[in-house]
Amino acid sequence: MTLSDRVIVMSEGVIAQVEAPREVYDHPASAFVAGFIGESNRFAGSVSRVLDGGRCIVCTEDGLEITGPVVA
Repeated sequence: MTLSDRVIVMSEGVIAQVEAPREVYDHPASAFVAGFIGESNRFAGSVSRVLDGGRCIVCTEDGLEITGPVVA
């Protein structure tokens, strides 16, 4: 993927995401895309707090707190 300008991830013949490789890896558009790129993009956790500016804090099963965007 590092040699590509754009990556297209498809699911059942439908485009799931089209982005630069780093964008797909850092910001997968769905759980399917994250799983396709690699399990390292996924972790279990729950939202512990919602912050201003569309951000939230997610607490993982190991107690790690991560700040990220609120996604519907």
